[in-house]
Amino acid sequence: MGKAKPRHKKTRRHNKSQPTGIPSVKDTELEESDFSATETDKDISIDNIIEEIQSSSVEERLCGLQSLATLAENPESVDTIVKHKVLKIIAPLLVDGSSEVRNLTAGVLRNLSANGTVLVIELLVKDDIMTPLVALLHQYTEWNPETAKAEDTNTLLQLVNLLWNLCEQDETALKHFNSANLLNILLRCLNYETVGLDLSISVCQCLISVTEDNTTLTTALRHHESDFLRILAVTSTDQRLLLLKTLAAGILVNLNPSSSCLEAVFAAVTEALDVDTHQQISQLSSELPLDAPAQPSEDTLTLLSNTRTLVDAQAMALEILTNLISSQDDEMDVESEESVSDEEELNGWTEGDETQLLGLSSEVYEALKKYKLAKTVYLKTASLPANVMDIIITCVQSRALAKRVERLQCSAYLCLNNLVSVGDMEQFGGPSALYDLVKNILKQRLCFNPQQSVFEWNKELVEAATAAIRAILLRLASIKFSDLGEIYPSDIEEIFKIGMLPEPQVQVNVVRIIGTLGVMLVTNACIVETVGIYLLQAVERQPVDLWLVAEALDSLMDVFAEDCTDQMAAEVNLVPRLQALTPRLKSKMRQERKMLGENYPLVSTVMTNLMPFIKYKGTRVAALDTH
Repeated sequence: MGKAKPRHKKTRRHNKSQPTGIPSVKDTELEESDFSATETDKDISIDNIIEEIQSSSVEERLCGLQSLATLAENPESVDTIVKHKVLKIIAPLLVDGSSEVRNLTAGVLRNLSANGTVLVIELLVKDDIMTPLVALLHQYTEWNPETAKAEDTNTLLQLVNLLWNLCEQDETALKHFNSANLLNILLRCLNYETVGLDLSISVCQCLISVTEDNTTLTTALRHHESDFLRILAVTSTDQRLLLLKTLAAGILVNLNPSSSCLEAVFAAVTEALDVDTHQQISQLSSELPLDAPAQPSEDTLTLLSNTRTLVDAQAMALEILTNLISSQDDEMDVESEESVSDEEELNGWTEGDETQLLGLSSEVYEALKKYKLAKTVYLKTASLPANVMDIIITCVQSRALAKRVERLQCSAYLCLNNLVSVGDMEQFGGPSALYDLVKNILKQRLCFNPQQSVFEWNKELVEAATAAIRAILLRLASIKFSDLGEIYPSDIEEIFKIGMLPEPQVQVNVVRIIGTLGVMLVTNACIVETVGIYLLQAVERQPVDLWLVAEALDSLMDVFAEDCTDQMAAEVNLVPRLQALTPRLKSKMRQERKMLGENYPLVSTVMTNLMPFIKYKGTRVAALDTH
């Protein structure tokens, strides 16, 4: 039928408030908390703060900025700050005559940009934050880190983070970046031995964001590939350096590197992913105090910081791999979209050269094999032992790490989603190993807990996990894998519950998972009827979501395509229910045609195929009564 090829996802990086991955204890506590406003926060008068920061006295300006800094750390207070139009007042302080005021202003603006919404970013840009920001950055053109004051170095660190936050969220800020001649200032900060790892990491974090789909910048940066390759050549066990190397690899990927660069990128990605995160987190959990009043030792806090850095590095490595495969697949789509028929795509894989078949260049394909990255990604999807996770969550200082671990697992699922359709199946351990992974994900990550509302689930993690399951099952179905073990309607119904999450992509993933299982178990009447009922309910659901309906209809037509399903189709009243829906769906299609965007080809193809399917299946089902 009209296949909607599952799109390989590109990932976006999110870690704005602490890009270096080296948080203070205070940062950690803030991240894990619900950021509930304290009574002290509520008592602070914004009007008094404004009066202080507009004072001619440096001391008063610093006092007002310090109060504002406290509020800016709390996301709930950011709205109050915005409402009082404080952003426009403090932006000019970036070029204040006092270095202390400049430093504190940069920190406040960084926190506001990190803890606020996209609206805060837009307001900052609208209020012309870029003019003083660029002006202050240009003062670092002749900056000498070896003789500079620590305060000035810290100010530059805050400015780079602020610049990153603005450019990642706002196109206008990115245009300012492109035209402001800032690149040379940032490139000087790649020498971590001179400027320090924190600043080098922040600069790379900024560059990896601003070079994404930015031809103007990538063209200029290609002349500096060697700077990033030098970072990749560094050998060290320092996990902060591991993060820096991974970021440098990501920047090179954004530059569309040569084959020689790709080899270095894959080596860096592999180096980051080869570290046993679970072992390090387990060691950390054994050292954390279990009693709330007790504080971790300095050594334990160092281990906590290193562990967070490692988790950040591995998440970035997985994102790099995800995006590498996605960009390769996009290029292959352009070349082959018109040459592969729907039937060939439905059947999975066409004849021909293996690397072309998989949509990969030979360099990427060989690197995946050489570094055994399929198996590595497979292993990264594993959950931490429950007792270890409980300890990490219980200890206040490490609670934020649990969120990082979930983000890492989310990155692993998204990477697997891309990799499973292009990788050699044996590199994952074979079809049975992939099917075992599906069962493990369903059991460990997506098992429905009656005590937990589905609305409390980590939506990003559920979307990533269901995308991975969908991709694995589609690949297994393409080779007609049949060793599924005993599956009962009740097992399928447990998967239905995941589709209760009000996220369209999760619902679509679940529809495709259910549909693929129906195809794989097409001879099991109970399963096929259970699947048919679920998919019909998805189609009949009100209000109508045409994208979801099209995915469900496509799955229905796949499940009931075989003649052996005629009796099952009769049992669920497939044909009359589809006939009753068709006029409404056609009307909806006409009304929303221009709003479907990238989903229009799928919806259009499915609607075109629907009437011939109804006619054919209707004839087959009607013939049952004559026998």
